[in-house]
Parts: sequence; structure tokens; C-alpha cells
Amino acid sequence: MVSSGTAVLVPADEAGRGDLVREIDDPVNGRRWLLFRDANHPGGPGLLVLAGGASGGDRNRAGSGDFSVENRLRMPVIHPGDRVVAEEDSRFVEARLEAFALGPAAAGEPVRVRLRLGGQVLSARAIAPGRVRIPPAGERRP
Repeated sequence: MVSSGTAVLVPADEAGRGDLVREIDDPVNGRRWLLFRDANHPGGPGLLVLAGGASGGDRNRAGSGDFSVENRLRMPVIHPGDRVVAEEDSRFVEARLEAFALGPAAAGEPVRVRLRLGGQVLSARAIAPGRVRIPPAGERRP
């Protein structure tokens, strides 16, 4: 058994010991996890069990164990709630703004971010973990 902080990972054959609390779809690798109450430890942690196969079919092949360059490029580098630096470079301004990601994005994909100061929501493009690019005013979409 490996402790994950809030739950314990156990083999699937040991899982039926408690009530099913929730099914969790992992947006990063497309796998489904089952969280059970642990009758031996009613105060927690629960039992977290990997369900058989990916929940989303072929929508996300990253969870299939295929770590080819193509699939690694599609893996998110920005996750919802991540603190990011929103970079804007144009003829008139060079700015680095602190923001929070509102959704996941792989490198090169669009993502919406909320600026820490002012709370404005902007469209940006993921560059790398913790970095997004705000397009110049001429390229922006409402």
C-alpha cells in the first residue's frame, strides 16, 4: 500500500470492503478511480482504487501508457487553478502579470486565465508549465 495523503491505493481485489463514496475521472490521464469508505478506519483515509481501463474511451490516450512524443505534447502543462505568469509582448507593452488558470491546456493550446489583480478573464495560449502568452490586441478574440 502506498499513501497518497488523503487516501490509500490498494489492489482492485481488495477494494470491496466499504461503501463506494465517489468515482473520480482523472482529467490528466483519462483513468477512473473509485473511492471507498474504509470500514477499518471510519475517520479516514478511504481506499482509492484504480478502476479497469480509461473512462473516456479514446478521448485521451495519454493514460494508456503510450508516452510517445506526440502524446507527451498533448499532456496538459497547465491545470485548472494553477498560478501562471501571463506574458504580453507587443510594440507598445511588455508585461508579465500574475494569473490563475481556469482550465487545462497542453503547450500551444488556448486557455482562459483570470488576472490576480482586477479579476479580468483573458484568453491566452499555454507556453510551458506556469507560463501563458496573451496574444496582441489585433489577434484577440472576444
